[in-house]
Amino acid sequence: MEYLKKATEKFLKLTGDIDVFIDCGVGKIGSEAWTVNRLLPSCKIIGLEPEHRRYDYLISNNYPGKLLKLAVAEIDGTVEGFMGHKKGKTDFWLIGGENAPTGSYIKEEVSCTRLDTFIKARELQNKKIAVWADIEGSEFIMLKSCGKFLESIVGFNLEMFPDNIQEQKSYTRKEVTDYLESKNYKKYPNTGNDFIFINRKYQ
Repeated sequence: MEYLKKATEKFLKLTGDIDVFIDCGVGKIGSEAWTVNRLLPSCKIIGLEPEHRRYDYLISNNYPGKLLKLAVAEIDGTVEGFMGHKKGKTDFWLIGGENAPTGSYIKEEVSCTRLDTFIKARELQNKKIAVWADIEGSEFIMLKSCGKFLESIVGFNLEMFPDNIQEQKSYTRKEVTDYLESKNYKKYPNTGNDFIFINRKYQ
């Protein structure tokens, strides 16, 4: 857990003061949202977690912000994905479930949102927003769902496994890096397989 605290501290050092922290695919108790709450107590924290058991667990352990049972997708409404089922799986894959261990996920429809719709509906468009995403291979989908707000988001922390072990096989690290660099973001390594992208307009 200490490595997540350090990773979040590094992220916030690069983003500077932010108004809103959007936590896509919420981590363990005491992880990134808790660190944001400790270091930036005035920051609004919003967590998006579609997996049933993890959502209930986070609610019962006082998630330090508003927690919503939503997935991030390129559409608003509902989407069919792969819900953790057996073998201790407690996450949700928007894509690539056919590559998962047999019996560990089941197909299920969940409520979903685009991030640009989400930001506009909550009147956050004039706020300094940072996004932390650990969403099992659909990070590129999340980025594309930002629409025009990709130009104004302060930064992203993304988990991106090496291409040869990425089960979903939905994108490559290079594709994501090239896409964000084309949108004026600068890449920094974080801990493990996490990478930080900071909007150059805030540097």
